[in-house]
Amino acid sequence: MSDFINLIDLALEENAPLGLFNVSTGVGHSIHDVFCAVCNYLEIETPEVPIAPIGSDDIAEVVLDPAETEVAFNWRAKFDFQSTIQNQLRVV
Repeated sequence: MSDFINLIDLALEENAPLGLFNVSTGVGHSIHDVFCAVCNYLEIETPEVPIAPIGSDDIAEVVLDPAETEVAFNWRAKFDFQSTIQNQLRVV
């Protein structure tokens, strides 16, 4: 969340660039990755869960490209996936 708030602060500056910008590390993660990170945070063993194969009409992955955001705002995500999940759970 800190990365997002930092970028919002930059976007609210008077002469900030206008447009659509992705807030992302540029690295994709699956729902299973999130599940495992939550189990890790809770210090519980990750149970086996069935993972269904990707269907013919499913999108294999969606990963936002932050390249334009990084250039426009001189911004780069500072927190990796694991840290972000831990920080989000710590708030709850």
